[in-house]
Amino acid sequence: MEAEELLKDSLNNRTPILFLGAGFSFKALNHRNKTIELADNLKKKIFEEFYIKKKPEHVDARYISDVENYNLKDLCMTIKQESTERKKQLYEFLIDTFKGAHADPDNDFHIKVQEYNWTKIYTLNIDDLIENIYEHEKKSILVQNEKSIKNNDEIITELYKLHGCVNKPENGFIFSTDEYISMIENADFRMKEFANDYYKNDIIFIGTELDEDDISYILKNYLSAGYEHNTKCFFICPTIKPKLLSQIRGDKNSYIIYWDTEKFLNWLSENVQKNQIEDDNLKHLHFRGFQNIEEILKNKSKYYAPVLYNGYPPFYEDILDGWDIMYPKYKENRDEILGTTKSSVIALYGKMYVGKTCIARRIIVDFFNIGFNALEFKMENSLDFAMLSKYISNYTPGSKFAIMVDDAAQIYRRLYEFIDSEQMKDYLIIFVTTSNILHHMSKRHELLLHDSRELYINPELNYQYSCNIYEKLNEKNRLGALSKYADTRSSSIRFIKDNKDIINLLYLLTHGKGFQEYFESMIEHIDTSAEYFNLFYTVAIFSVLQIDGYPKEFITNIHKKIQIKELKIQFGDLLYFTEENRFLKVRCSNLMESVVVSKLSYEKIINYILQNVYYLQGLFNEKIENIYSDYFHILVKENFLHKKLGIPYELLRQYYNEIENKFKDISYYWMQRAILEQHDKHFEEAEIFINNAKKIRPDSYQAQHALAKNRMERALKELEDGSSYSVVAYLFEEGETGIIDLINNPKYSRSFCYSVHAYLDMKMKYCKKTHKTIEKENVALYSKWIIRGLQLSNDKYMNDIRRRFIDFASELGYEKEIDDLCKYHIEYSSIIAEDIEEYLE
Repeated sequence: MEAEELLKDSLNNRTPILFLGAGFSFKALNHRNKTIELADNLKKKIFEEFYIKKKPEHVDARYISDVENYNLKDLCMTIKQESTERKKQLYEFLIDTFKGAHADPDNDFHIKVQEYNWTKIYTLNIDDLIENIYEHEKKSILVQNEKSIKNNDEIITELYKLHGCVNKPENGFIFSTDEYISMIENADFRMKEFANDYYKNDIIFIGTELDEDDISYILKNYLSAGYEHNTKCFFICPTIKPKLLSQIRGDKNSYIIYWDTEKFLNWLSENVQKNQIEDDNLKHLHFRGFQNIEEILKNKSKYYAPVLYNGYPPFYEDILDGWDIMYPKYKENRDEILGTTKSSVIALYGKMYVGKTCIARRIIVDFFNIGFNALEFKMENSLDFAMLSKYISNYTPGSKFAIMVDDAAQIYRRLYEFIDSEQMKDYLIIFVTTSNILHHMSKRHELLLHDSRELYINPELNYQYSCNIYEKLNEKNRLGALSKYADTRSSSIRFIKDNKDIINLLYLLTHGKGFQEYFESMIEHIDTSAEYFNLFYTVAIFSVLQIDGYPKEFITNIHKKIQIKELKIQFGDLLYFTEENRFLKVRCSNLMESVVVSKLSYEKIINYILQNVYYLQGLFNEKIENIYSDYFHILVKENFLHKKLGIPYELLRQYYNEIENKFKDISYYWMQRAILEQHDKHFEEAEIFINNAKKIRPDSYQAQHALAKNRMERALKELEDGSSYSVVAYLFEEGETGIIDLINNPKYSRSFCYSVHAYLDMKMKYCKKTHKTIEKENVALYSKWIIRGLQLSNDKYMNDIRRRFIDFASELGYEKEIDDLCKYHIEYSSIIAEDIEEYLE
């Protein structure tokens, strides 16, 4: 297929990114209706202005002669370095030259750029041509010209200004190649976004004179590491310099079309189909991280070789061909789950690497097979609810949707806000989600307030699960390996049941040894440089922290010396790239802590974490929740770092101090510092940090809860230290008032259980240490609180506080007041072995 046809196919069937190089704005006009010039003419005007009209002091004729021969970038850089005043004058000259850019009324081809529904446009130009065209045509566009990313709440085109913007001169302009390279290497948020887009989308580079150095460096940065990208790059320019040309030709997925901007935009207007709404929405859904299951099934290969039993993630081909093993709890409740008639969330949770995604995909395919429209969303960016709403609204009322969302606990509340929205009330929407235990339990209260179903994925092989495995292996003619260990059905099932979990079992049957044994042996025999081990250890730390996958753009921008081919050779049996090469994962995450991370020093662990936290700067803020904010929350979470990785408090303080300047505007950062100080019983310091968080988010439940609890904790510490009773009582009553206000405030009803547990835990400790009692009417009130909490969340924490309060009240002689509480008892299943301290924070 010729390059032009491939370009047309990309524009019609995918969501390419537009990248505007130098010269795109040529032939447009500025606010003085003067033509925007190409680099050579612009250089002449700048030289005349600054070295003829405004000659710098104390320079000789030779200096002037040398500067005259500089290219545009070096000329601007020289002026900028000569003095602060001349830099200011240069900025004023550039703003006057490029501000108010608009299409020439006599040849307005530039206007046609907005006829295509671009998702993102990146530009090296500082003029405001694109935004002015969109405004003139009454189309919305979000200009990313600040120092951190803006939230794109609406479904509108985003314009990333890579070299600066005439409408934001205070944020500076990029003049030299060195500055541009520094911008890339320091991972400016705009380049981070581009790194993400580069692997997910086709890209169209266009300009009358594509800048050799800038684009050449981009290609070198991404292609030299040997990354495979299945997306296409189109370079549209009348001429391309030899250096850049050789780089483009060295990439099998890059194509050159020798057109100028005018020809491209005219061709775009005449040849690219105006998509139907549904097709256009589907394209943009894919761009936003969604996959349509029907499209996946249509493209299913007839010659697919299953890899599910080799430690790889499940592909839909595995599910369609029946290679997945039915999880007993789903099998028991399958008809009821598929018969759901109300919009709801089906939440699968469990430890990492226990088959949650496989089971979730089975459920999605089962829904698809009974007539649901089925989608899967990958949490690579924030879930675009506006785009999803637009897509669903295109279907007739009554249509049914099953949508899988991996690692979704952090957005449980938003899923229900979406389901309950006015626009979605006429549709049946089932979200099938996966999450690890800690994240699920921390947000579980959101599920309990709505229609929901929880499914705990237990990796242990009980009798029924073992039978299911045996029958599947028999069906797929995979019993041969099992015959080495057992020779009858009953002995085979016993052997299966005696294994630790399904992953280890399948690996044993495939490779003849358990995964841990294989894993340890492989690591010992790897012979490669420190850079590769650094990446391996980083992925291992992410895994221990229950971050499911290391993004490829992190590798590109953080681990710059990594060659993918070498990585696969050395670590291919331990690490793998997911579909479309987006994430690097370990094959068995439950071994990371014991086999890998436990052997690292705490200082090394902190250093590995630091380089990734630094990379996150600018990719999220208080108002933007996306995959990057999720990473940040985990990588700074005190409980994870101290308990899961064992990092001591003093080293954690150094870590938090190290990142303060970069994240001091993030409330979550201050809350984690406060929690550390609370746990280390430095309550005055904790209060300072909590108040810092409150300044950023005054209505935050977490901050108000932490402040109230901190004062009660401090009261008990003051009591131990021998402070006067008046000081102790004042501090405790301050905290008590604050937390009771939270309990009684409907605004914070989602966190009712947390508040009740924290308050009664502290109240009982306080009364025992001060030998105080509780009034009779309060005992009855607290009993009602506990019953309500049990109705909302019948977990081990609310049951624990119930038991302790019954004992406490009984000792005070309040049996009558707790009679209803004593009678209220529902069995609960304590299937979670991990210690979750969300209530206590």
